Amino acid sequence: MNASTRSRVSGQEGWRQSRNNYGKENTLIPDDKRDKLATLRAVAGRHGGDLVAAALQFSLAPAVASALIVGTANPTHILADHAALQAKIPPAFWDELRSTGMLHPDFAVTINKD
Repeated sequence: MNASTRSRVSGQEGWRQSRNNYGKENTLIPDDKRDKLATLRAVAGRHGGDLVAAALQFSLAPAVASALIVGTANPTHILADHAALQAKIPPAFWDELRSTGMLHPDFAVTINKD
């Protein structure tokens, strides 16, 4: 698929060029998403948590999830991702996300107890 086809398929002209435009000056990320990220960072900070570990463990939490495929640009990232999956995330972290409405009250997150 060439760039022209990708643009037509995605419905966004030039999506490829602006896709990885991160940083403070990025206007592509809506304010409400930035606010959610700030909330997540604040909650993680209060509980000594790591958002990468939380995101990876969150992805494996549903009973229907039997595998998680994580892409990497560097082989050392595989070790970091494995460590993140083994990290202990305090139950209070998930509880606070539920109480703030960031996480559905009924969503069960399996806590790594090893």
